[in-house]
Amino acid sequence: MTEEKSFTPAQLAKADETLSIARLLVRRKCPYFSPVVMAFVMRPTAGLGTIGVSHDAIFFYDPVVVSMWSHEACAGAIVHEVLHLWQRHSKRREARDPRLWNIACDMSINPSVIALGMALPHGGVFPKDTEMADGLTANEYYEKLISEKGEGEGEGEGEGEGEGEGEGEGEGDGEGEVGRGSCGSCSHGKRGEHEGAEPDAEGRSESQIARIAQNATEAIQEYAAKNAGKVPAGITREAELQSAPPKVDWRKQLSRLARLAVTYRAGSVDYKYDAPSRRQAGIGYGAGSAVLPRLRAPVPRVAVAIDTSASMGRSEIADAVRETRGILKAIGASIDFVSCDTEIHGGVSRVVDAKALASKIKGGGGTDFRPVFTALEKRRPRPEIVVFVTDGFGPAPNECPAGMRVIWLLVGRDTTRPATWGECVRVENEKGRN
Repeated sequence: MTEEKSFTPAQLAKADETLSIARLLVRRKCPYFSPVVMAFVMRPTAGLGTIGVSHDAIFFYDPVVVSMWSHEACAGAIVHEVLHLWQRHSKRREARDPRLWNIACDMSINPSVIALGMALPHGGVFPKDTEMADGLTANEYYEKLISEKGEGEGEGEGEGEGEGEGEGEGEGDGEGEVGRGSCGSCSHGKRGEHEGAEPDAEGRSESQIARIAQNATEAIQEYAAKNAGKVPAGITREAELQSAPPKVDWRKQLSRLARLAVTYRAGSVDYKYDAPSRRQAGIGYGAGSAVLPRLRAPVPRVAVAIDTSASMGRSEIADAVRETRGILKAIGASIDFVSCDTEIHGGVSRVVDAKALASKIKGGGGTDFRPVFTALEKRRPRPEIVVFVTDGFGPAPNECPAGMRVIWLLVGRDTTRPATWGECVRVENEKGRN
């Protein structure tokens, strides 16, 4: 950490120029990370001695230090912080020692920075520095670091020890400890003095960060599909984990509810004469032959509402997007989509593609389920099935709206049934996936 506690206008201007060029380098070399890079709220911080990012995407940097970095090293440092935020390391820490968890995360992501052809100020900490194998998860590196310290040490909320001692790879220009366990609360979730005791008003909300991360995940998969071998294995593997298939068998769930809904809709049948039946050949074609209808499964009109209140964190929003993607795939048709906390954001819209979901998720306030049902009751045609993704905390209508079948899809570890009516399906939250 530098002893400099202030910076001159010239140093600030030089640092801002370096950061601007470095961000451009990142967007050119790995364009899929553009949603995260552009979401950072830049903030010069005297005496920090490095850069760091908070869990709500405030990018703190010391102009004195950054002004001495090369553009390539600064770009590598930015990617390093992007990987922390995108992989939600702060949420995945749980009760682990913050310092050791930060180092374990650094060991898991720094090889990807080097694989992209970038550098890190001071080189960063790498698995080889402690004679560990490459390609392990942050959780596995953490367990090995704990075992090296001695059984029982390092757990809990203490600061911990275990600073990486090796110089690693990359450049050693300038000062700073990026990639060596000093990355801010985006990694370990423990707010530093420069971050303040309370969440920053200028920071991004959980729902915003979830949307940004989802955009990055989809961009990574699309880029990797078109540019084989250009995305480091660690990044593609994480993207695959974040876009895992839905945990609910929506084809079965919606087929069952569709059959129930169709019995309540006057004139709805399962037979269609829009094309010949596959069995028609058995009795022949032409005059005098009976015409057999085709069997057709009813396609229900489905609405999906996502609770975007402050209690719905990044992992819960990610679960909601994943399950909504599964619903779209199961019905093979468009859905009505609503994003709501205490009020609906953007109205009720038709969604036909999962890529459109991320831009429609907005909120971060309190919770009230009633505006959603009020809006859907006015919808023409009215949806027959409503899937409400939530943790369950909030007021709901006293009774189920007429003509609708409702599934409360509960996500997160702490959930509650929001109403006595409707069906509840709980999505088990993964415990600290690493």
